[in-house]
Amino acid sequence: MVNILSSSAVYGNPWCREELQPFFQDKTRVLIIPFAFRDDVNTSEKLKELYDSEYGRYYNFVVTPLLELGVKEQNITFLDYFDKNAEKALDEIAKSDVIYFTGGLPDKMVERVADYGIMEALKTYNGVVMGFSAGAMVQLEEYHITPDEDYPAYCECRGLGYVKQMGIEVHFVKSEAQLKGIDKAIWSFGHKVYAIAEDGLLLVQDGNVKCIGNVTEYDLER
Repeated sequence: MVNILSSSAVYGNPWCREELQPFFQDKTRVLIIPFAFRDDVNTSEKLKELYDSEYGRYYNFVVTPLLELGVKEQNITFLDYFDKNAEKALDEIAKSDVIYFTGGLPDKMVERVADYGIMEALKTYNGVVMGFSAGAMVQLEEYHITPDEDYPAYCECRGLGYVKQMGIEVHFVKSEAQLKGIDKAIWSFGHKVYAIAEDGLLLVQDGNVKCIGNVTEYDLER
C-alpha cells in the first residue's frame, strides 16, 4: 500500500513530483472524498460552492496538482456527502486507483465516512491513499490535534488506520503550541511524530516512511 501525507496540495511541485510520478498516469482514476467540511456546509449546493468543477472555491487547488502529475480531469471524481448513495460510492471506491482526502476537520471526516456507510470499504482499500492536512491525519491509526481556531484544546482521535505506529503534525512552523502537542502525542502514543511543513510530505510504502522536503522527526529523546 502507498500513502501520501502532506500539509497542503503540493503534489505537482518539482521537489516532490519525481517521487510521486510512478503512482500517477493518464489512466489513473482518482476518487476525492471532501468530507472534512465545517457544519455550516449542510447541503449539496454549499458543498459544490467549495468543490464544484465550474465555480468551486477549492476545485483548482485540489485538482491542478493531479493534472500536473498526468491524471486526466475526466478520471477525477468527487464524492458528494449529501448524495448519500452508498452503493454508488462503493462502486467508485472499487474502481479507483487513488483515494484522495481533502483538508478541513479530521474528526468530521471520519464521522461522515462512517455515516455514509463506506468505512469498511475504505479501511480495506489497498491502492494509493493521499491527502493533505486533515486528509493526512485521518490516514493514521491514531492522531492528535493541536489547539487552533477550530479546536480549542488538544485532543486525540482514531483515524482510518492505514498508517500505524507514527504520528504527524501538519502545517508545522515550530510554534510553541505545536511543540507541546507533539510532546503530548509522543508520550501518549509512544511513537515518533513527523512534523510536516507546507513544503514537505511523507511517502509511506508498505510501512516504510520516506521524508520528502521539509519534514522534522521527533521522538521520545527530543
